[in-house]
Amino acid sequence: MHRLLEVLSGFPPCIEELRGVLHSYAPPKARGYRLFWLTHEGEVGFPRDDGGAWVCSTGRKSTARSFRLYPFEAPMVPHAGLYGVGYIGQRQVDLPPVEALLPGVYVEPIKIQGKP
Repeated sequence: MHRLLEVLSGFPPCIEELRGVLHSYAPPKARGYRLFWLTHEGEVGFPRDDGGAWVCSTGRKSTARSFRLYPFEAPMVPHAGLYGVGYIGQRQVDLPPVEALLPGVYVEPIKIQGKP
């Protein structure tokens, strides 16, 4: 827990709030989460789920289809704004939407740790 608080201290306050919201509404089978941004071309998911690598908040490359809920992994997104939330269960199965989160959650981009 101490390490988590140390990591979160470098992020915008909304990330700690996001962690609290995502943990409180997470279904019991949830292991991860994805965020969705609507564009004029359609929905874009974060992290990407096409098997390609992306850079996580620690600066490491990942091919995971979701951000971790436990221990919490801060999301990497390109813009500040409202994002849709999708929970992911074991074996990377999409879980049913959580009604309380349908309006979206506010997320701000974060800097990769150790990078300017």
